[in-house]
Amino acid sequence: MQRVRSWRMPPDYLTDSACHNALASTLTNDLKANWSSATTKALGWEALKAVMRGACMSSTYGVRRQLEATLGSKEHRLAVLQGSGVTSQEVRQELLQVRTSDGDLVTNHQDVLEVFVELLCGVYSARAVGTLGQIEEYLDGLGLPRLPPGLLQELACEIHMEELGVAIQALSRSKVPDADGFPAKFYQVYSVSLRGKLLEVLCEARDIGILPRTMREHIICLLPKPGRDATDPSSYRPLTMLSTDIKILSKVLASRLSTVVHTLVH
Repeated sequence: MQRVRSWRMPPDYLTDSACHNALASTLTNDLKANWSSATTKALGWEALKAVMRGACMSSTYGVRRQLEATLGSKEHRLAVLQGSGVTSQEVRQELLQVRTSDGDLVTNHQDVLEVFVELLCGVYSARAVGTLGQIEEYLDGLGLPRLPPGLLQELACEIHMEELGVAIQALSRSKVPDADGFPAKFYQVYSVSLRGKLLEVLCEARDIGILPRTMREHIICLLPKPGRDATDPSSYRPLTMLSTDIKILSKVLASRLSTVVHTLVH
């Protein structure tokens, strides 16, 4: 677990015709030049996102420098935090100091990070609950309803292009970009170009049993609990931000489950 400075596509980027056209051209050219030659579909997908991220950052660099010169990055960040209802004093305290498990107050940025790493590793670490065979034996003993073989095959079949298209359009545009910085609107605007490639990536992941790296990564944001001691690490609620592409897969699977859940839950 490490501290990262995450990149996010600016909210209005795709509404600017020049930015939109430049990104569309970059997407088309990169897919033609590199997709078929990628060692794996996962590697090709990671490379594609890196290229698109670089193109976006390059075209917005000048605008960003102007904004930072006008607002000042620290003052702007403080204003954003204040807009969430947190006072200036609380913000400064939360950003600068926290207590260790021994009760010592630390203010060094790396020390603060290590305190939260220790706390969150305990929250997110996997706990052994038995082997797969033991779990299946336990569930069999509960007498729970089971899906007929036909429905099980439908749930486990390969993802179809139509499913991806529906899932992409169902994404909410009101949410901020997540772990990889690409918002739902990015996938919706370029759906025709992206969904076929994403389908190839997911089919490959199904065959080999592992998703691409950025689909398995996440960013943890810490939200202060109202009225709690800001120096206590447990006074923060962890919010896990996933990449939009893994959310698309989740929507596809949730949609499939919704068609059969009525046979299991009454």
